Amino acid sequence: MPEIIDAHTHLRAYGKNLKESSTALIEAMERADISASLVSNAGCSKKNGEGKRKKVLTSVEGLKEIFRLMEEYPNRIYALCWIRPEAEKDPSLLYSFLKYNREKVNGLKFHPYLSGLKITNEALRPYLEMAKELDLPLLVHTAADECSRFVHLREAAKAHPDLTFVGAHLELYGDAYEAIDLMKDCPNIYADSAWVNQNCATRLIVSLGPRRLLFGTDSPIDGNSTTLNSLYIPYYENHFGLSEEDHALLMGGNAKRIYRL
Repeated sequence: MPEIIDAHTHLRAYGKNLKESSTALIEAMERADISASLVSNAGCSKKNGEGKRKKVLTSVEGLKEIFRLMEEYPNRIYALCWIRPEAEKDPSLLYSFLKYNREKVNGLKFHPYLSGLKITNEALRPYLEMAKELDLPLLVHTAADECSRFVHLREAAKAHPDLTFVGAHLELYGDAYEAIDLMKDCPNIYADSAWVNQNCATRLIVSLGPRRLLFGTDSPIDGNSTTLNSLYIPYYENHFGLSEEDHALLMGGNAKRIYRL
């Protein structure tokens, strides 16, 4: 089995508090023999958790929680900064913090549905410039709702060819095959495998090659059992028939390269 890196995980997601989510995340990693995870903090979203939290974290507060988990689990937890263009009026404050802590941050995370903004919205411009200047990849939630459609991600990628985008979920509940087609002429878009079934993953690998897909689980949406969901068994067991080298890319090598772990 190659080294496994989960490229899509969270703190404080789905109504879980910090202790619950961090415990579940680490337990889920242990259960699936995952060596490292890229973590964003969903506590930065007002909508996430269906109103169960009284406090919504700023991007900086969210990162600081991840930093503390990084100290507890060195070389196992890596930080993605959850950006909030709908809420934070002065992006320069976040930029200063990211620049000062650049060595601790591996990318940005944007959730169009929870923010109520398309990735192409003008409010994203300062954050895209931030990602460009600091050389940070941007993980973007994609789904079938109007704000999250994969076609919007393609438009942003075309407008910013010098940025690296990772499209989460291959348009969750939407047409994954169409999303794959939209990636064909955008070499700066990658995808992660969170809730992507074997057929769709096979289609992507055959169409675009094994370097364009990152293993990710959306842990801990189902607590510490997320990483063992039957959907991910084909990834662990290489039901795609990949060579050892290409399977290693899918399960961790691509995340290492793109996020510079």
